[in-house]
Amino acid sequence: MTPPPAKGRGSPLVTLGALLGLMGALLGGAELWARQAITDRELLLVHDMPFLQDDPWLLWRLRPGFSAPIWQGEPLTINSIGLRDGELREAPAGTARILSLGESSTWGHGVDARDTYTEQAGALLTASGRPADAINAGVPAWSLYQSALFLEREGAAFAPSAVLVYHLQNDLMSRGGGANRRDPFQVSMSDRQLMEARRPLAPLMELLAGSRLRQWIWLRWLAPRMAQPGERVSGAVPRVPEADRRAALDRILAWCDAANAVMIVMKPVYARGKFMEDRVMERWAAEQHTYRVFYLDLPRLKAAAQVPDAGFFQIDDTHPTPAGHRWIAEQVAVALSQKPVTP
Repeated sequence: MTPPPAKGRGSPLVTLGALLGLMGALLGGAELWARQAITDRELLLVHDMPFLQDDPWLLWRLRPGFSAPIWQGEPLTINSIGLRDGELREAPAGTARILSLGESSTWGHGVDARDTYTEQAGALLTASGRPADAINAGVPAWSLYQSALFLEREGAAFAPSAVLVYHLQNDLMSRGGGANRRDPFQVSMSDRQLMEARRPLAPLMELLAGSRLRQWIWLRWLAPRMAQPGERVSGAVPRVPEADRRAALDRILAWCDAANAVMIVMKPVYARGKFMEDRVMERWAAEQHTYRVFYLDLPRLKAAAQVPDAGFFQIDDTHPTPAGHRWIAEQVAVALSQKPVTP
């Protein structure tokens, strides 16, 4: 006859199951509390930019499904995968796909989506008899390093035959030391260092993306603390130092090589003063002995054509007006017409 179990002892599996059940109940209760008590505003990465959200891998991205009036004109609408574009669709036969990476000018600050240079370049190519499907993957305040990682992680879904790159000001912007009050990450770290510091828990944070409790814990406690273990220096540092900018360009080119796509590197049209003197992208492009890379110096082209600033830039003297976007689109269309961009 089997003796009864000793008093106070049970099956380890039962005990484990009970503990897991209790933990699940506590987490479920906490999630219900979070959905009731935590407001949408408390989950905003930047309070005056409700269309942005934190991203464990890319630092931030556009909020999928967002739609609201932001400025005069059509409502700002973000698709289900977090792009200011229509829903991703298969490109029609014989149509070249163009993926446009960049910052707020690419994204289209202050203008309707149809007026961005990405959309207009696609329309110009199509009208010229070279059907093109241009996808706008620009994100406000993104750096070249963020775009490179986005391309590596998500670029395959778009299968582009050409990749446009439009970055400068955010790469050179200082981080830390209160250099940029709108920077949600008030640490003296480059984008690369900040991404590397967040990487260990990024897969888990991505898995729990739908949890309101996770979002609150991440933004208010975990993300700032994860910034601390990286390489730190005193004072402000550029978001993307020259070595990291070159590495990001190398990574984009390597991706384009593997995907049989061409790469159009553009110097932003707003480049003046210290920005005009920056030669990193120009020198990098000159070092590449491949037909895949085309360097487009928009400020020099604009000066050579004697295009006036009046009516070209918005009041901030940085972001193009619809007419400015049209001019950029024309330069992009000419550059793409000189490259073997195939559907």
